[in-house]
Amino acid sequence: TGALFQLDRTNTPTVTGTGGVEQFGATRTEGGELGLTGYLTDQWQVSAGFGHQISLITDGAAATIGKDVASVPHNTLSLWNKYQFTPMFGAGLGLVHKTSFFANADNAVEIPGYTRLDAALFLKLTDTWSAQLNVENIFNEDYFTAAHNNFNIMPGAPTSAYVTIGAKF
Repeated sequence: TGALFQLDRTNTPTVTGTGGVEQFGATRTEGGELGLTGYLTDQWQVSAGFGHQISLITDGAAATIGKDVASVPHNTLSLWNKYQFTPMFGAGLGLVHKTSFFANADNAVEIPGYTRLDAALFLKLTDTWSAQLNVENIFNEDYFTAAHNNFNIMPGAPTSAYVTIGAKF
């Protein structure tokens, strides 16, 4: 799949350097996305995605016109591999990458980009029941996912595991 886009927004709320919220006159985001999903063998499925976008303030406070919109990385990349070892058991490994982004409209604080490695185990218990174990951030990387302003920056989760039990009926 692929897409090219231009998104024009008006009256967009954005956090300012003081932690307040300002309604901007306008922002413009231009970019594209590519996605690929398929099987390399009958057991090995791969999904990959790449996105590139530039999001700028086009109207509003004079000090912010032409600056990047906060919290919008220019590039994102994801890659996921799932291998079905038996009809009952599968495993997956993937990565998520995001480039740096700015904490708010003044573009004074740049949040560094990151790459995170994740994994999963899949178990089909019966035709009705399944179980899944997901582990995110395998190497316990320090990273930041969001910012509410230049002083309130949200860290990403450390290594985390999630178990899911599913039923089809």
